Amino acid sequence: MVTMAPGLRQVSKDLTHLVERSTVERLCKAVGHAWRKRPLDPYTTLHLFLLQMIHRNTAMTHLPHLSGERFTASAYCQARQRLPLELIRRRVDAVAKGFEKVRVPSAGHGPADVPALWHGHRLALLDGSGFSMPDAPEHQAHFGQPGRQKPGCGFPVAHLLALFDAQTGFLHDVVLSPLRTHDMKHAADLHPKRSPGDIIVGDRGFCSYAHLARISRANLHAVLRVHPRQIVSFHPHRLCADTIAGKGGRGGMGSLLGRLFGDLGHAVLIADVDTPLTPEEAARSADVIVISVPIGVTEEVIRRLGPHVRAEALLMDVTSIKEPPLRAMMEATAHTGASVVGTHPMFGPGVHSLQGQRVVLCRGRGETWFDWLAKMLSARGLVLTEADPREHDRAMGLVQVLTHFQTQVLGLALSRLGVDLRETLRFTSPAYLMELYVAARHFAQSPRLYGPIEMLNPIRDDVTGAFIAAAQELSGILHRGDQPAFEAMFAEVRRFFGDFTDEALVQSSFLIDRVVERS
Repeated sequence: MVTMAPGLRQVSKDLTHLVERSTVERLCKAVGHAWRKRPLDPYTTLHLFLLQMIHRNTAMTHLPHLSGERFTASAYCQARQRLPLELIRRRVDAVAKGFEKVRVPSAGHGPADVPALWHGHRLALLDGSGFSMPDAPEHQAHFGQPGRQKPGCGFPVAHLLALFDAQTGFLHDVVLSPLRTHDMKHAADLHPKRSPGDIIVGDRGFCSYAHLARISRANLHAVLRVHPRQIVSFHPHRLCADTIAGKGGRGGMGSLLGRLFGDLGHAVLIADVDTPLTPEEAARSADVIVISVPIGVTEEVIRRLGPHVRAEALLMDVTSIKEPPLRAMMEATAHTGASVVGTHPMFGPGVHSLQGQRVVLCRGRGETWFDWLAKMLSARGLVLTEADPREHDRAMGLVQVLTHFQTQVLGLALSRLGVDLRETLRFTSPAYLMELYVAARHFAQSPRLYGPIEMLNPIRDDVTGAFIAAAQELSGILHRGDQPAFEAMFAEVRRFFGDFTDEALVQSSFLIDRVVERS
């Protein structure tokens, strides 16, 4: 945890050493600053400035009591303005070197204090921000202002890049730039502020191979968040698919997969009903053939294209049902022995990021291509779940059929109750609002997508039958006013959820807070 307390203690202890009169006067001469002999000379002013910061930016009127000196707040303010900026910069660097000796309280093990290190390294936090300033013409010309403001309105805004010490909270340096400056532009300019072996921690804006190279050349380390579009697969001897063809590539999921593989450096061919390239031509020429068509025609397309897939190629699908399509792919490629993998992306084409999204993989034929596909998907930050096709389809009976069915029942009931939806929102609770969001999102999408997902699932009748039976049982309890039976139902379901309840309370509370904040 970043805390300034150890650093403040260190500065308080070494304050006289940090602002020795001879050192301050020598630095003033070195930067060409001339001064008159007065009570608030550069040495005294700098000493008071540090004293003010140590006491958490205390009021200027409080400084005479702390220092024993006699002066007015106005005089101190003017004296501070006279200090040369380069003098302060050099003193900041001296304080930074002093912080290398800072020790922080231990967690109760070992000596009373421990060095402010993480696994033997000092940590530095690199981040960008912005701040506004007075509306002067020179500020407007140099820094600019947000584009959505009308001319003559608003204030100039500067971009700020800052480097902090993670253990002490000490601000090592800042770089000021015009508003529309990327964080990366001046990141390397702050590397000299760190010592060899230090670790720089930053967000995805600082994660690039060029920046990592400059960090390495400075003998530094880095922990940077990876951008979801960044390729991070360094597996040795990984198989290269020069060309990937998608049947149905003009659709939502087909387009998304095309971008996914394209970002990984592969040539992507799109074969659809209205493309010059026919699906058969794509199947004969590509290294990987992806079937991304509506569920109802998936097996038909597989049987038509499977015989054209070369023996050294891979045939894969992205269907929500796995057992029938995987069997069809195995049969359609039996004479060539082409590799086969069944996949099910557990997300829709409208996701903002692939990072952390889940994909289910079902093995068909060919270990080499299966491993290649797993590594490619992992390189884009996707989470992989391997499953038997029958196991997958039964799981989807709960994850998809039951979930979509209850959402559809809710939407249908609301639409037939004759209520004014906007009027109900005057009395909404966070839970009701979240349910409405999910239902409205569901019905905003295509019934041609959801219909086959539910209708073709092998345990469809078991799942919907259990839902209807549970609804009828609960309806009877409510109709009778049977409180003991209601409590018994609660206890039964609570036992089913078990320890998951604790996680659900935490996560749902977080989601409810976010919904309330945005509503």
